[in-house]
Amino acid sequence: MPFGVGEKKQAAPVIREELLKSYPVRNPTIKTDTNEKGQVTIIIPLKSAPRWMRFFISPPEKKTLILDDLGSYVWQRCDGSHTFEDIINEMAQDFKFTKIEASASLLEFMKKLVKRGLIAFATKDQAKPNTEEKT
Repeated sequence: MPFGVGEKKQAAPVIREELLKSYPVRNPTIKTDTNEKGQVTIIIPLKSAPRWMRFFISPPEKKTLILDDLGSYVWQRCDGSHTFEDIINEMAQDFKFTKIEASASLLEFMKKLVKRGLIAFATKDQAKPNTEEKT
């Protein structure tokens, strides 16, 4: 499961049926935390600045993203045990979306997560359920 953080590769076209049957999985190098409201905070480690630059400034070591309720709901299902289609169906039911609305919303969110290297898609054979909630 390549996560390719920082890599600029041209993605191969994905067939809709393949996407629906794929399993979104979290990048194992990304740490998360969940607050009492169930909102997920993603903690992204940043590359270290060159030594000479650290003499002048102290760059941040990490970046945090706080997901809203829907983003947290989706993130928790990117565990290798839910297919893309499963998540669409659950979103449609739990948030009272049509399947088209859930599909479009999920696709856009997943594109952003993939672009940032936070998740990847795996086949059934590659997916390993990730039950880790907090780190």
